[in-house]
Amino acid sequence: MNKKGIMLHFLLRLVLTIALVVTIVIIFSKCTRLSTQSKQNFYDFADEIKKIALDPKINKKIYPLIMDEETAIVGIKSNADAFKVNFLEKSLVSEEQYVTHFISDRAEHCEKDKACMCLCRKGLEIADTLPAELFCKELICKNFDKFDFSDTFQLPGDKIQWQNGFIILRTKEQLRYLTGTDVTFNERRREVSIAKEVKEGKIIITVCDIEDCI
Repeated sequence: MNKKGIMLHFLLRLVLTIALVVTIVIIFSKCTRLSTQSKQNFYDFADEIKKIALDPKINKKIYPLIMDEETAIVGIKSNADAFKVNFLEKSLVSEEQYVTHFISDRAEHCEKDKACMCLCRKGLEIADTLPAELFCKELICKNFDKFDFSDTFQLPGDKIQWQNGFIILRTKEQLRYLTGTDVTFNERRREVSIAKEVKEGKIIITVCDIEDCI
């Protein structure tokens, strides 16, 4: 191979190497940006909930949530051991009653006597059991002491009940045990509702991913 051919071969390899490095940097940068953005959005979300709870002029608000793939946000009320999703069912031997189809235990990061909200950033896994159970490898949690999350929230149709808090998921799976339908929740950006009410002198916050939580 003559000098011209060697130089051309060298330049071609150099261009391909640079293109590969640039591609890797772009992909890494994009992944890091998305993860950092969703993490900051979680903290902003927590601040917004606190602001609504403590501002007497605000009773409800829509918040633009940003979530990475296969992540979840779970809110749990004070002194509750777990968040649950219950379905109203009737058996052959009993009247209609609520049966738990999904459960997420209180995280170790959550103080027992405070409302708490956690972002599962990595390692989201939902066990295929009855009830289905949420597990997570990496959590970020925020505790709140000026208000509490709702005891129960009825989804439209009055057949499904969220107990002791709320859950917002981004996943490709069809989670019938959360909604009773085959709908998936895989949008990166989603509007969620935050609603406030006062019960027996205590501020109660309800969060849901439908238009109106109250």
